[in-house]
Amino acid sequence: PNDPSDSALDQDGDGISNLEEFLAGTPPSGSLDIDGNSEYDALTDGLLLLRGMFGLNGDALITDTLAPNALYKSSEDIETRVDLLNNLADVDGNGEIDALTDGLLILRYLFGLRGEALISDVIDKNATRKSSAEIEAYLASLTPNI
Repeated sequence: PNDPSDSALDQDGDGISNLEEFLAGTPPSGSLDIDGNSEYDALTDGLLLLRGMFGLNGDALITDTLAPNALYKSSEDIETRVDLLNNLADVDGNGEIDALTDGLLILRYLFGLRGEALISDVIDKNATRKSSAEIEAYLASLTPNI
């Protein structure tokens, strides 16, 4: 926000400029559109993130998971996109990125689950975001309109 020289850039390659993301309150360093097809889909983006969180790479990361219209198709590209999220992937805010908490929250959100169905049995005991409203608001910031 203090450096206007990067306002026209698109740091995460999602088609939304850094300035537009700043004004919308979304992070310019990453979104949940991992494959870059301008859609948020549980069976592509969600599974790619979950597989990445489990440490899968290469073909194990992308096989049968990329959307037909994916912009990013190689495992290296997908790994970079997952890494770009960095600490933004810590959905529950406990300081750790965990497939069985953060990954499942993302997957459930992308499947359209909200309220108790979103957070049931997946919030870490050390989470700083614990309510479904907090989790939904945070995930909404990672899914800007594209």
